[in-house]
Amino acid sequence: MKGRYLCYICLPLFLWFAAAGIFHKDAVEWAASLPITEGQTVYVSGTVYRQEFKSSYQSIYLKNISLISEPETQPESDAADILPKISKTDQWNILVYLKKKENLCLGANVLVCAEVSFLRPASNPGGFDQKDYYESKKIGMILRRGLIKKKDRSIWPVRSMIDKLHQKCVEEIYCLADSENAGILSAMLMGDRSGLETRIRDLYQDMGLIHLFSVSGLHVTMLGMGLYRILRKAGMPIKGAAGICAVVMMAYAFMTGMAFPAVRAVIMFVIYLLSILTGRTYDLPTALAVAAVTILYGHSGAVTQAGFLMSFAAVAGVVLAGQWKTKKLQNSAAGSNLGIQIMTLPLTSFFYYKIPIYSLGINLLVIPIMPAVLGFGIAGMAAGIVCRPVGKIVIAPALYILKAVKFSCEKVRWLPFSSVVTGKPYFLVLICYYIFLLAGFIVIGRNMQDSRKADAVKLSFAIILLSGTLGFSSAKKFEMIFLDVGQGDGCCIENCGKSVWVIDGGSSTESSLAAYCLEPFLESRKIDRVDFWMISHYDIDHISGLLEILENYERNMTGKNMNGISIGRILLPDIGDDGEMHGLICEYAEKQRIPVFYIHNGDVLRDNDMTISILSPDKGREYSTENAASVVAEVSYFEFSALLTGDLEKDGESGLLENYSKLDVDVLKVAHHGSEYATSEEFLESVLPEAAVISCGRNNRYGHPGDGLIQRLDKFGCFITRTDMQGAVTIQTDGENWKIRTQAELAG
Repeated sequence: MKGRYLCYICLPLFLWFAAAGIFHKDAVEWAASLPITEGQTVYVSGTVYRQEFKSSYQSIYLKNISLISEPETQPESDAADILPKISKTDQWNILVYLKKKENLCLGANVLVCAEVSFLRPASNPGGFDQKDYYESKKIGMILRRGLIKKKDRSIWPVRSMIDKLHQKCVEEIYCLADSENAGILSAMLMGDRSGLETRIRDLYQDMGLIHLFSVSGLHVTMLGMGLYRILRKAGMPIKGAAGICAVVMMAYAFMTGMAFPAVRAVIMFVIYLLSILTGRTYDLPTALAVAAVTILYGHSGAVTQAGFLMSFAAVAGVVLAGQWKTKKLQNSAAGSNLGIQIMTLPLTSFFYYKIPIYSLGINLLVIPIMPAVLGFGIAGMAAGIVCRPVGKIVIAPALYILKAVKFSCEKVRWLPFSSVVTGKPYFLVLICYYIFLLAGFIVIGRNMQDSRKADAVKLSFAIILLSGTLGFSSAKKFEMIFLDVGQGDGCCIENCGKSVWVIDGGSSTESSLAAYCLEPFLESRKIDRVDFWMISHYDIDHISGLLEILENYERNMTGKNMNGISIGRILLPDIGDDGEMHGLICEYAEKQRIPVFYIHNGDVLRDNDMTISILSPDKGREYSTENAASVVAEVSYFEFSALLTGDLEKDGESGLLENYSKLDVDVLKVAHHGSEYATSEEFLESVLPEAAVISCGRNNRYGHPGDGLIQRLDKFGCFITRTDMQGAVTIQTDGENWKIRTQAELAG
């Protein structure tokens, strides 16, 4: 580090900005201080500084905002200026989703009428933290179903021109390629992931290639250096060539969305150009430190985001690789990739809960051909704007390469251990990993003169440290986790690490429930297989997650599901149902060779120290509704017991009480999402729960939970928890004592 004075100066600044990012001012507190409520219609005026187009909607980002209270009568657009302003802020910006697409220019001042949606932290373990993500981008609130009431003709000429060019380039890509490859190229070239198919994203992520969808160092190096060399060969002076390259690459970063990896790459490229102009030596660690401080100065919240951390860790891995001493590793692709993997794998595990075992080999094969994809992609896109048939010819090699990459990834994913679920490491463990890694490499480098032995010891040390970090986990306890699935039901039982059960797992309000809720939750807890999946009945708000997993189920050579969570057995209610949903589950299960068993009153399922007693439905009995025929299960673990009731309602309750007049459990999963017509006083007199869990959607159209139901639970002294207000509810027990906590409590 001798002579790297600027790097030394940046270090304390980085720590200061990072601390500010971790303990930054809360946008939720700002929103809560305003005299508005969730779902309320408000008027917002502001300046459009960014916009995005999806297939079905348009979103705009507003700065210099003023929130305006909704008047008793909706104003005409010309009268909007006289409305009383209730808040004006330059600190937080607002994201608005428009109901219909509008022709807007960046810099335009608009008045929008929309519904308030406050930012929320992750409501489930492993879930997306909306609050943290948008706060890092200085977004303090989201407005939905927006309508433009007024707009002026203000415009930022240069930025609007760049924005229009971005839109034109994305449109051209989709005209030149099939939808699958167009989504890939659009993400790679333009930073636009709106058309990227989920299965393709997951495939690249499982193979350790997800970084290709971020405009970063590869793009900037290729485009920036390519342009610089062309300009220099054309006879342009160094200052002119460097200035043009810097401006072009900054424009490219803006055009691709100003993602943190792209901004980092452009800052480092500009520093490289400055080193050429000043005759100084370009120092990678110093450039990396300056880029980090510059980004955090403007967006301190970036320090918690995957894009920022992964991008800087990858470059730090290249710096680490510069310390190899053997010729085979020093200044080689293999050596650089080793350094990158050592630095990024813990972060991959932290953000994605699994690591790609074959990523080193895949990256060694794919990265060298990516310049060809980018080159042909950009050339084809540019040619297509002038002449589309020529563009299709030029872009064709890029499409063939992408098809070959996809084919190779699919074959590799079929191999055993292609992707290993590690769970989410503790943050403190992650910090310790990087401290010990840095200290270990310094000590080994200083005390071992033999280059081969030094590198071998470094690698061995890194592998041991990495294995310990990714393999570390606390002792498993008996837990029941009632997930926030929106308007639906979903419960996971972890039986002390010996087995995993899922009860229901569906939603009528959340799409792609498995991809965005169930699987991230399970993988964050180091679970890649559900031993038993039990369904209470066949309503979509109880089975949608299971159907999604079964529909995408595909086994690798070891029999595991390549596309997500594996399932051991499926348990269904024994009610003689021949409906569509029952048939669909059985069809998928048969196709994937997953055993299906039917359960009814009297069945007792024992799994180590846990017992699940099935109390309903009665086999052969006719029920008035499918809800009444829901599976009712009592879960017992030594002295602890919980009752799961599906969507059981009055007639189902009366049938249950005929067989079981006194149940007396510790925890009750309240039936039918807290419906007014379920969980009667007679039922509560039998069950006598100490705590009740209500699983329902936020602001659901059914009015769940009903006021009468809440009053009945209060009357019996129940401690009430609700997934719509508190997120996931976790009950942990040692078999005698038990405690209950919610995701809202964990989020602080």
